[in-house]
Amino acid sequence: MDPTSENLYLRARVLVERIANGCKNHNLGSATVSIYDTAWVSMIIRPTVGGDDEVRWLFLESFSFILDSQLPDGGWESYFSIDDGILNTMAAMLAIIRRINALGGLDARQGLLPNLRSRISKAKTYLEKAFQKWDVESSMHVLFEILVPALLTMLENESIYLNFPGRKLLMELNAVKLSGINPEMLYETPTTFLHSLEAFIGTLDFDRVGHHKRFGRMMASPASTAAYLIHSSTWDEEAEGYVRRVIFEGKGKGVGGVPSVFPTTIFEMTWVLSTLIHAGFPIKSLGEENVDKIACCLQEHLQMQQGLLGFCPSVLADAGDTAKAILTLYLLGRTTSLDAMIEHFRSKQGHFQTYLGERDVSFSANCNILKAILGDPGLP
Repeated sequence: MDPTSENLYLRARVLVERIANGCKNHNLGSATVSIYDTAWVSMIIRPTVGGDDEVRWLFLESFSFILDSQLPDGGWESYFSIDDGILNTMAAMLAIIRRINALGGLDARQGLLPNLRSRISKAKTYLEKAFQKWDVESSMHVLFEILVPALLTMLENESIYLNFPGRKLLMELNAVKLSGINPEMLYETPTTFLHSLEAFIGTLDFDRVGHHKRFGRMMASPASTAAYLIHSSTWDEEAEGYVRRVIFEGKGKGVGGVPSVFPTTIFEMTWVLSTLIHAGFPIKSLGEENVDKIACCLQEHLQMQQGLLGFCPSVLADAGDTAKAILTLYLLGRTTSLDAMIEHFRSKQGHFQTYLGERDVSFSANCNILKAILGDPGLP
């Protein structure tokens, strides 16, 4: 074996060991830092014990991260499309405005940058240009038709007005989307909207969604959990603890930035192992003891959640992660049933839905389910 191959095998083994060591806790995740979620975390204020008017911002490091990440053009990073840049900049801008409104000149005494108003002006200029170029009709960002209008309203409440060619169409799409959402549904039944509760500020009673928390988090979303903390009438220590864990154990590692989702335990286990095995890595080379730990962990979670899994324990189950978990077990020579996955996610039209009730069909989710079915060792 040449040195390059030896190094590759060693790195794969170390990766599997890291996954195995983290699979039993709820802090395994490698999603990159999200400006949008970091901005929401930076807006969390904890009520003071004495009931006075003193403001206690919990996560100054997240606000500093937002300031440090602003680009020369006034906006914040666009990861894959202009949609990301727009959402990131709107959320970051809102965070800065709220800091100014709440603290006034106190920011300078806390060591934060004194040019916040200039930053807002530059951010607005960026948004005005970005919105002019934004093709609303072709946007593929999940829930853009709810998130962008919600942020537009929040900014307008702070006297920031943004008009653009696609606004009329955006609001029409927003009306259609919201017409299919009954607020009572959000209180009673876990749905994917739990990942974006910030979009429902002003219409949602946040005191009635606390029972949807799992390990302090709202569908593993820092932004959604932040909105819950900000708008609940009773302080939630568990939710605060979750945000602190994300800051220090997520990809930001304590600098203040947080990912858009954390943890992603099931996703990490299944994609790492299945990819390495498909690439030809022998199980022995990956460390049999660690591979066995991961396999046992997957089986335990499948049993506890009646054969259905999400991207981390206790979140809403989805077809892709369930299929990937089953396929990974098959690749490791373990047996498990396909029945719950097929029964739960199969639509009346015959295809599979990523989540129940979704309107758009996911090509990748259907591919993952078909791969799991074809990987069944009991298949005739």
